[in-house]
Amino acid sequence: MKHMGGDSSQNCAKSWGYTLVETTLAMAVAASLFMLTFGLSSMLSNNRFKDTLNRAYVFLRTQYSDVGSGIDSRAGVSSDVVSCSTGNVAGNSSNCYAIGRRIYFYKGGDGISRMASVDLLGLPDALHRTKVEWPKDDQSGIDNLKSVARIADNPDTGNGSSNILTMSQGDIYLIYRFVGTTDNKKFAPGSGNSYYSGFYVDLMRDPKSAQTVYLGDNDGIQDNAVYGIVIKNAGSGSYEAGLVCIGGNNAGGLSYNTNISNSDADNPSAIRSLCNNWEAK
Repeated sequence: MKHMGGDSSQNCAKSWGYTLVETTLAMAVAASLFMLTFGLSSMLSNNRFKDTLNRAYVFLRTQYSDVGSGIDSRAGVSSDVVSCSTGNVAGNSSNCYAIGRRIYFYKGGDGISRMASVDLLGLPDALHRTKVEWPKDDQSGIDNLKSVARIADNPDTGNGSSNILTMSQGDIYLIYRFVGTTDNKKFAPGSGNSYYSGFYVDLMRDPKSAQTVYLGDNDGIQDNAVYGIVIKNAGSGSYEAGLVCIGGNNAGGLSYNTNISNSDADNPSAIRSLCNNWEAK
């Protein structure tokens, strides 16, 4: 009697392994799943980094906008800062003025990058602590600012408060400063739990012209300065670094770019060029 199932030895041979076609197909499926998983992970990491850059931009834009609008977060807060007499309310006293915000860029003791904003006070005639008329009519807005002692609140000593942005997937790498067409310098962020000894940028409202904001830093007030804050991706993904610019030829005083290369991050000319493009990318 013939068996309709064919040769049983051939059927058994098939159960012992896979054909070349089956093996190739399985490898292709596994590779596709790997690429899909890797691609999805990279996309999620890129999105988290873009969100970090956007939050940094919004944080700085808010400080810039508040300074330009003359918003004083210290209103009603008694001042006890060095050279500003106890009881003087910043902005309402003839020898203690609220002139803007100071932004610190630093890495905390946990290694996580942060930005902190504190109120910036101005004290005319700081040496003698006498009440003087300010701003002076015979001086420009920036000259008036240069004539006062700039004093930042220090929440660590109970004076004022700070607004801190913690960067979940961003590592502040360098801060570039460009003045004019040739002068450029770069600074590292501060470190440690107390950020007051680190690098900062001052945003100061022109006391004679509404909406005009001047910039300065640890070296003093800078005329026509542009600052480029390079933030590297602390996660995975294809985005290597991003950039937030303060000042320059951009609308509203700020711009940002979420995807720059590591080589551009170390290239002052590339950062200067990017900061001169006001469009957010």
